[in-house]
Amino acid sequence: MPMLLLLLLTTLVHLNSSTPPPEPVTCRNDETFNCTVTNAYGSFPDSSICHAANVTYPSTEQELISAVAAASAAKRKVKVATRYSHSIPKLVCPGGTDGTIISTIRLNRTVQIDTEKQIMTVESGMVLADLLQVAHEAGLSLAVSPYWYGLTIGGLLASQVGLTKL
Repeated sequence: MPMLLLLLLTTLVHLNSSTPPPEPVTCRNDETFNCTVTNAYGSFPDSSICHAANVTYPSTEQELISAVAAASAAKRKVKVATRYSHSIPKLVCPGGTDGTIISTIRLNRTVQIDTEKQIMTVESGMVLADLLQVAHEAGLSLAVSPYWYGLTIGGLLASQVGLTKL
C-alpha cells in the first residue's frame, strides 16, 4: 500500500504544471493592426474589451523612440503592454480604437553589469526570473523580490512594488 501511494503521489506531482498567461495583445490575422488587449486575468473589471489600432514590438531603444515619434506625429494615444500584462485596471487601454500599444516583450536584454558597484542595467521588458538568473551568473542578487517571477522590471519600477533599490 505505501508503494502504491508513493506511485500515485509521484504521478500527480508529475502531471501538475503551470503555464504563464497568454500574450496580452492579439491582432486580427496575426498582424499588428486591429488589435485587442487583455490582462493576465483574461478580463477587466468592467468586462469591456480594450481595442487598439495597432501594436509595435520594438527590440532596441531606437525602435522604441521611433514608435513613440510615429504615434505622436499621428496624434495617437500610446500605452505600454508588458509580457503578461498583470494590471487589473484598464491602464493599458489607449482609449477608443485608434491608439497604439507598445509591447516591451522584445526589450528584455541585459545592457550592462558592474559587479564592483553591484549595479545591473537591463531593459524594461526583462522579467524578474531572467533578471535573477543574470544576477546569479554575475555573482549578484536582489535584497528583496516579489513573489511572482513573471513581472517585468519596467512594471515593477512603474508600480513601485516596494523595491526602492531595484
